[in-house]
Amino acid sequence: MKHDAKNPYTVVLIPDTHVPEHHTNAVKNIGAFLKETKPAGVVHTGDFLNLDAPSRWSKGTINEFAGGVHEEREAGKRVLDFWRSNHDGYFGFHLGNHDIRISAYLQKYAPAVAGMPEWEYDRLLDFDSFGIEVRDSIHKVAPGWVTTHGDNKEIRMAQEAGRTALNAATVYGKNVVCGHTHRAGITGKSHGYAGAMIPRWGMEIGHITDMRKVAYLSTGYANWQMAFGLLHISGNRVQPEVIFMANDGSFLYGGMRFENGKIGKVSK
Repeated sequence: MKHDAKNPYTVVLIPDTHVPEHHTNAVKNIGAFLKETKPAGVVHTGDFLNLDAPSRWSKGTINEFAGGVHEEREAGKRVLDFWRSNHDGYFGFHLGNHDIRISAYLQKYAPAVAGMPEWEYDRLLDFDSFGIEVRDSIHKVAPGWVTTHGDNKEIRMAQEAGRTALNAATVYGKNVVCGHTHRAGITGKSHGYAGAMIPRWGMEIGHITDMRKVAYLSTGYANWQMAFGLLHISGNRVQPEVIFMANDGSFLYGGMRFENGKIGKVSK
């Protein structure tokens, strides 16, 4: 990510989207936010596509044979095109456990074609034309901070928002931003003595999925929060921030209301 280290800059962190189960207004409002705030970069922390058909949960069921991968890909490309129309800077992308479902499916059930480059995720979504970079599983995003999807085997999952990321921070020795849990929050733990404390932060950035579209949520309930994240960076100082969304995908930031893809001032 290219930036002027002498001047403050912001990185926008987009969580699990699960196209085509994405929240349409949340996607629109993030696009409007990118256009309005002009961040130095964007990082998607993974699970961009849902990919239900090649999931191991769908094997042998009607969902496997229903297909839909092509339609999901095209819907995903439309979302990326929209975000790219509002942000022409750096765009990094982690592959989540949903995103690797195609490669896992082919390796297990169609190994003869699994190695074909046409099936690589970045080619399926045409990352080259969008100028999107696939990031390592654990990748530096700012001084002392890394991003990851959050499904890494060495990370212990927790039900409280921010706790899974903090567990990862303890393992990696860096402050961690992750998705995967669909929960949103920041929590910390400090180490040191004699008043010289060093905090370690874990930040989870929620999801932008439309829970009404998620078939396995039979009661419509899950311990999830709609949100996205920001890292404000000035030199070696990093200020994390979670932007929480309402059920309709709207949110407030900097005295502005982002709603239905439009921006308006917050009335007094």
